[in-house]
Amino acid sequence: MRTIERISKRSSSFIRNIKEICVRSIIVLSNFFLRKKKLRISAQMENIELNIEFAELYNKNLAKIIVSHDNPTYSSIDGVLYSKDGTKLIRFPPASKKSTFQVPDCVSSIENGAFWGCTSLNNINVSPNNLSYNSIDGVLYSKDGTELILFPPGSKKNTFQVPNSVTSIGEWAFSGCIHLIKLTIPDSVSSIENGAFAGCTHLTTIMIPDSVTSIGNKAFDGCESLTKLTIPNSVTSIGDEAFMDCTSLIKLTIPNSVTSIGEGAFSGCTSLTEITIPDSVTSIGKWAFNGCTHLTTITIPDSVTSIESYAFCECTSLTKITISDSVTSIGQSAFEGCTSLTEITIPDSVTFIGYSAFLACTSLTKIKIPDSVTLIRNDAFLSCPVTIIAVPGSCAWNYAQEKGIKVVAPDKE
Repeated sequence: MRTIERISKRSSSFIRNIKEICVRSIIVLSNFFLRKKKLRISAQMENIELNIEFAELYNKNLAKIIVSHDNPTYSSIDGVLYSKDGTKLIRFPPASKKSTFQVPDCVSSIENGAFWGCTSLNNINVSPNNLSYNSIDGVLYSKDGTELILFPPGSKKNTFQVPNSVTSIGEWAFSGCIHLIKLTIPDSVSSIENGAFAGCTHLTTIMIPDSVTSIGNKAFDGCESLTKLTIPNSVTSIGDEAFMDCTSLIKLTIPNSVTSIGEGAFSGCTSLTEITIPDSVTSIGKWAFNGCTHLTTITIPDSVTSIESYAFCECTSLTKITISDSVTSIGQSAFEGCTSLTEITIPDSVTFIGYSAFLACTSLTKIKIPDSVTLIRNDAFLSCPVTIIAVPGSCAWNYAQEKGIKVVAPDKE
């Protein structure tokens, strides 16, 4: 019998009406399977890759998981997926109508994202006999109460006070809690883990205490009602996509304790008009401010040595940018589509300008490029009505002549 490793969305169009699937051997659960209401896992399936992306995008209709008794790796109880010995809870079906769930006594670990999208679940209970977990008022914690593991996604509470015993807010702990408006975090908390508040679409107010040192990847991703946020001086790193698609965030000050801004950290923050990057920041990741369509000015501090690919791509209101003389390279598409940018000066420290770096900057009429630049990639100024100011015989001068771009010497501008 032929083994099926992947069925894509396109492949599944001919059997749209199937509501129950028996899987023989799958390495990757594709979009097709994760749209169905019931999933049967046969004895031969020994490797399932479940992740947050699947759970969020494609698994919303899954109400029950059934595992063959002969499967050596997995088991199911009341439609919930576990490891064979029942010690690991892997997936709670998001379309389950259960409002209350009792964590079995034998469970000692829970897969990250196991309860993602479970919008009917508003209460989690744990027996005192469980050695790994505890619950207080329907919220799941580690046994000693130091980690808040899960706030039920279906809870109708709009305010919540994190207990003083908590030192860490776990990965995806509040993700998808659409009713939550206000949250108070005590100064006992030192870390906000990956995806902790992702998809809290009505969250408007959150105070991050001075005790927090790190904000994880996707920590506030999609918090589209968050208008203002203060990052305390204790924070040293902002993770990848930490504030991505926070579409109501208007102003943000990054403290001088922060040394790194992750990839896509503020991508899609379409209301952000002002942001201050302190001298402490040494790296700004790819896509960091991509699509911040209301951002008008930005200054790259002296501590940053490179502007990564797509960092300010599609910042359509950006009219002014100051690049410090510490920057040595401008990455691919770094300023692509910045249609309001009219003029820019490249400092003497820069040696490299990447592919499409200023592509489609349709208002860019003048750019000064020093002779320190030794390499300019293709399409760097494509679709720009630009005049390049460069030293005759320099890389920029030769590039402009080769590409048919108007070029003048500094003493002729």
